[in-house]
Amino acid sequence: MNKNDPYAALRYREFRLFLIVRFAMVFAWTMQFVVIQWEVYSLTKDPFSLGIIGLLEVIPAVTMALFAGHIVVHYWVFDYQSGVVFCHLASCNITNIK
Repeated sequence: MNKNDPYAALRYREFRLFLIVRFAMVFAWTMQFVVIQWEVYSLTKDPFSLGIIGLLEVIPAVTMALFAGHIVVHYWVFDYQSGVVFCHLASCNITNIK
């Protein structure tokens, strides 16, 4: 393989699967956020409510992101592949996607 090939990672099947799953999860989360905000706005007609919902969606994500790397590196006893699967399954369980 060429050292400067920008598409070298895409030649690995596992990486392609990871990208597909990651795209699907981000797409699903985005649809969920839009639907929630659409429903709230249709019920309240209040733009301030949309701002509060956006803030409440961002705060847990930023808070968890600050500590997630440390927790995974120091306390995760399984391999990272099972960790990714566990996190996606936990996310699906939290959002009731089955």
